[in-house]
Amino acid sequence: MTTLNNDIKYAFRQLRKSPGFAVIIVLTLALGIGANTAIFNIVNTTFLRTLPYPEPDQLVYLSERSAGGSSIPISYPNFCDWRQQDVFSGLAIFHGAEGKLKTELGTEMVSALNVSEDFFNVLGVQPVQGRGMQPQDNLPGAERMAWITHNAWQNLFQGDTDIIGRSFDFGSRNITIAGILPSDYRFHRRADLITAIAPFAKEFFLDMRESRSNEYAIARLKPGVSFETAKAQMDAIALRLAEEYPTANKGVGVAVVPLREQLAGSSRTQLLLLLGAVSLVLLIACANVANMLLARSFAREREMAIRTSLGASRLLLMRQLLVESLVLAFIGGIVGSVFGWLGFHFAERLVPYNVRQIADVGGFDGLML
Repeated sequence: MTTLNNDIKYAFRQLRKSPGFAVIIVLTLALGIGANTAIFNIVNTTFLRTLPYPEPDQLVYLSERSAGGSSIPISYPNFCDWRQQDVFSGLAIFHGAEGKLKTELGTEMVSALNVSEDFFNVLGVQPVQGRGMQPQDNLPGAERMAWITHNAWQNLFQGDTDIIGRSFDFGSRNITIAGILPSDYRFHRRADLITAIAPFAKEFFLDMRESRSNEYAIARLKPGVSFETAKAQMDAIALRLAEEYPTANKGVGVAVVPLREQLAGSSRTQLLLLLGAVSLVLLIACANVANMLLARSFAREREMAIRTSLGASRLLLMRQLLVESLVLAFIGGIVGSVFGWLGFHFAERLVPYNVRQIADVGGFDGLML
């Protein structure tokens, strides 16, 4: 241990003798490491990190498909007919909305998700206070209940523990708070309120089969049911609906994709190419560092000759050079981590928007999973 400490001290003395050389080596390594760290964290967030739901590989995303093959929102009556399927253990529609929420603290413009009763069960999320959504909550004419996110509870209601069961005005409609969602709930970050969709369907014109505004669906596959089986059954249902309602559904099909694939979108190729590019940058940086260290070794021939004449063995000299290289690599790694942190915050817009809605992208925690 004493010998190693001496080698490290000697390595730092050598670096102080050539500060310019040391700075160039450290910055070269730091740029390569920082770029790879930032881009890998983006790739990890987009493709590798597990979605924050139980058994996320069973989750699928559904939309309708136009005659031209493009994805379009879902007709709510069509969704109601989709419930005849037997390949999903849960199937839920969601529709974005917003309105003014009046509380004792004032009036705030908030966003909401109108969902069907299976929404929380599909995601595997249950309120930490109050109750979950029941089938009777999602009936036309039912009392309008709402579930609030943890952030909304803290920011809009100041963490009031007596909020359950109280009623408030939301978009000129009376809603009653039924539950508070856990702090780690993730689906749509902008949504402060979750409400049942059926009580709002008529006033949003969702009960018209031709109406398609902003409705999409998520589902959870039953154990043992493959994605291909689910897609085949939904295609059959869509074909039947097109025959029964030709005016609204002519040429309309169903698009069924894994939730992870939907969130990542078409960014896979671009991000993987970018990761390959920065990997090459790191290889080039390492090659340049190796060449600089080799060139410096020729300038130290006299030093090595003197140390050899004083009794230093070849192994001892090799160990000393290795320690010096490791010290440079360690410092370069630390500086590279800082560059990576800064680079990630600069480049996090490369993370697809839908992934940012669910994942914790605001920090540098992706490498810690």
